[in-house]
Amino acid sequence: LNDQLAVTAAAYYTENENQFTQDAFTKESVQEGKTIVKGVELGAVGKITDAWNISAGVAHMKTEQEDQLSVSTNATTGVTTITKTNTVRWSPEWTASLWSTYDYKGFKVGVGARYVDEQKRVITDSTAQTAMPSIPDYVVFDAMAGYTFNKNASVNLNIYNLADKEYISTLNNGGGRVVLGQPRSAALTLNYRF
Repeated sequence: LNDQLAVTAAAYYTENENQFTQDAFTKESVQEGKTIVKGVELGAVGKITDAWNISAGVAHMKTEQEDQLSVSTNATTGVTTITKTNTVRWSPEWTASLWSTYDYKGFKVGVGARYVDEQKRVITDSTAQTAMPSIPDYVVFDAMAGYTFNKNASVNLNIYNLADKEYISTLNNGGGRVVLGQPRSAALTLNYRF
């Protein structure tokens, strides 16, 4: 579009070898595990028209772990349990973002969305019940409005989490400490270039 829009694509595949795991027979820690991450990202940024700007991206990622075992023995019953880890913590399968603005005679309005897929905390093949096994997926919408007075001065009003969506931003490894995402909030800024 007259050299005003860039469209990108990327594919990746990574392996991290020598991850610590336990030997199922000796119960010794050995460096035999492997973590594999593969994915693809698509993006677009630039102008669709002279007034309409866009920034968008989507990513798809798959993770897996090979030869990741944990061996434990119940002190009372003597029963040994072997637990296999089959994916990577905090790795959403899908993420996406979209931000679009429109300018008209100094006025600017914009709207955007952010999506993060489920993020697993519990990544083993265990069937035991557990609290907070994952962070649920979420979508958050943002908006802005602004006005440019001249080449030196402008004002912007940004509204974050427009729908006041309640979502979990982070969760600790034990599942006991939850940090909620930012509630609806706004910021008014005046910009002046001296």
